[in-house]
Amino acid sequence: MERKQPAGRLPCHGTSRDCHGGKRWSDVVDVCNTAIGVFQECGHKLWWASQLIDLGDAYRYRNEPGDLDRARETYQQSLDMYIEMGAPGYIKVLKECLVEL
Repeated sequence: MERKQPAGRLPCHGTSRDCHGGKRWSDVVDVCNTAIGVFQECGHKLWWASQLIDLGDAYRYRNEPGDLDRARETYQQSLDMYIEMGAPGYIKVLKECLVEL
């Protein structure tokens, strides 16, 4: 089952977009997790939250067992961070993503 990107989606870093429709989702998950670790360590909350969106997308489109739950948890973590930062555009998009799952 192909999952479509939500209408009104904010642009991502390109990681998940480059692999959309391909079979490289596990690579995207690995890259996202590495980047998230760096952003966490450096305290870059904005980039960390943004990379969580790409990770959620990768789980969503890879669609292996348990991935939809992982996508939901990842989007929720990003949403919580954006709520704390007061970013209404990202908040709206992430709420839509969570409803669609």
